[in-house]
Amino acid sequence: MKEVQGTPRIYTDKGYSGKNIDRPQFQALLEDIKRGQIGRVIVYRLDRISRSVLDFSGLIQMFQEYNVEFVSTMEKFDTGSPIGKAMLMIIMVFAQLERETIQQRVVDAYRSRSKKGFYMGGRVPYGYRLSETTVGGTRTKMYVEDPDEIENVRAMYQLYSNPQVSLGDVLTHLNERSVKNRQGKGFSRASIRDILLSPVYVKCDMSIYNFFSTQGVEIVNGLMASNPLPSHMSWRIGGDYEEQQKSFKDMFLLFVLIVILVYMVMASQFESLLGPFVIMFSIPFALVGVALGSMVHGWMPISMMGMVGIIILLGIVVKNGIVLIDYTILLQERGVAVREASVTAARSRLRPILMTTLTTVLGMLPMAWGTGEGADLWRGLGITVAWGLSISTLITLVIIPVLYCGFTEHRARRKARKSEKQAQ
Repeated sequence: MKEVQGTPRIYTDKGYSGKNIDRPQFQALLEDIKRGQIGRVIVYRLDRISRSVLDFSGLIQMFQEYNVEFVSTMEKFDTGSPIGKAMLMIIMVFAQLERETIQQRVVDAYRSRSKKGFYMGGRVPYGYRLSETTVGGTRTKMYVEDPDEIENVRAMYQLYSNPQVSLGDVLTHLNERSVKNRQGKGFSRASIRDILLSPVYVKCDMSIYNFFSTQGVEIVNGLMASNPLPSHMSWRIGGDYEEQQKSFKDMFLLFVLIVILVYMVMASQFESLLGPFVIMFSIPFALVGVALGSMVHGWMPISMMGMVGIIILLGIVVKNGIVLIDYTILLQERGVAVREASVTAARSRLRPILMTTLTTVLGMLPMAWGTGEGADLWRGLGITVAWGLSISTLITLVIIPVLYCGFTEHRARRKARKSEKQAQ
């Protein structure tokens, strides 16, 4: 909805997805903004305007350029402040993640059903009809030949296999015998061509397998192992798997950047490199917890949501070490020896650490062991966070104080030897 000289103007794109801004009414809105006719943009939710982070960032810049206010009735952010803009972009990141996750779920479901031989829907090809069947205990449907129609299809192939016969000749042959399609109308050249080019009528052999392999078609069988491709041909894994590998590379880069940023923030707050360095040792143990959780749950593969859980862990697991080391440093500044300070800090901060950890872990249990629709999608997130945080907390309470004492005492001895050398 827009405000034009006091009169609201509504832009509606029914039937279009928010994955991009290539929508007729939305483009009309942008044109009106450029003409200076729009002063305020009102949306129901942020993801109604766009679920692409790149597109949304460009829109916000455009709104600022033309002095257009942006209002979402469901989310309240002050886009005039840096924090408000950052929160707005974070919301859009998760909106885009939600869209891509749903898209991936649909693709995975169809691929899984296709591999199991289930009926995938759609128009039934001419020459076949649907028949009820059961595959793996699941009721589905399968193609069976329609006796009358399949004979017409065979006639088309037999005629067209002659190099001297054209599509027009096939059409003439069918019309002479009053062969009709399912709509009771005569065939056309285009419909005959579609039948002759359709792979559904082809019996598979090695030549057909090689042809579809070169076209990038994913074929689920063991023919490749027993009949390798000729030397002049090659194959590669593509499609959604290729996109998934690219996403994992991006997540790994994000992992490295977050580790660096977390260390830099802690170093600036502690005004020291030693404390943050010791705290960062809690991260590897969190990854051990993730691996242990995967093993307990039947070697569960790390999905995209599992990677998101690992990213979340990077910010959560260090908090326990921060609480311990910060209080230890405070006691040292009060004149307490480092070992006594570490023991006192661990004893004093044990209860709050366990309380915060338990609240987070218990909150993740419904995701980790939930059932029902969509449970598989979030299970990876719940398992990675619950197991990673649990193991990291147990190790942090023991290893972090020990490491801090060791590094601190080693630095003190080095400083003492250096002072002795300078005194001599």
